[in-house]
Amino acid sequence: RGRELDTLITITVLDSIKTRLKAVYVNPDGTPGAALTINDNALNQVEAGKTVRYTLEATGDPQEITWAIAGGDPEAPTNVLEVDVKYRLLGEYGIDLVASTPRPLDEDELAFTNLIKVIPSADPVTLDEIEVRLDGTLALEFSRSLDPNSVVAGEYSIGIENGGAQVPATIQEAALDPGAVNIVVITLNGDSIFFDDVISVSYAQGSLITTDGTVAESFTNLPRTSYEDSPNLLNEGGIDSGFE
Repeated sequence: RGRELDTLITITVLDSIKTRLKAVYVNPDGTPGAALTINDNALNQVEAGKTVRYTLEATGDPQEITWAIAGGDPEAPTNVLEVDVKYRLLGEYGIDLVASTPRPLDEDELAFTNLIKVIPSADPVTLDEIEVRLDGTLALEFSRSLDPNSVVAGEYSIGIENGGAQVPATIQEAALDPGAVNIVVITLNGDSIFFDDVISVSYAQGSLITTDGTVAESFTNLPRTSYEDSPNLLNEGGIDSGFE
């Protein structure tokens, strides 16, 4: 005797992917400010060193989101609906983004040319981070882009202390990082850096100037703020993992 089998098929109907971009200025305290105009050639004015918060509104449940933010930091975030972007270098910049899903295949793309115009800032340039890198160099991250010809090694000095004693250290070279227009990389003259060293950096006001014409002010004995991340930190060269 035959039997009847019931089969239940569930179908999920997704909207097609549609996206809309919004943006606001970010106030110094991190709160959202006024909205930007999102159009081609809007040329929303952003002072160098300031931040814009982009928010992507999307329907259709996109699985992949790719941003291309010219002139911004970060420049290519992925799979986020909201991102804070700092602009440091004078110029006019656009933005492109693609929201997609592989199955069912669908995507939506947004592109705006000349959306942002970065203008000179009236704010002082600040030193935001001092990072010890895995190769033993020091990376000084400033709040906006710097004139590469204004970086002079003799205007910087390094202090290294270990166990209450001063460790002699001399600077071999100071230069702008080829991959970051706001970072000065300091190379020591054969001196090692240990993880338990107390490191500080000083700068005597002289040549350093931003690309929008602001002269950097002096600073004295500012401490190291971070070490460069590594999946295998103890086996990398440059920084000595031992103790003095």
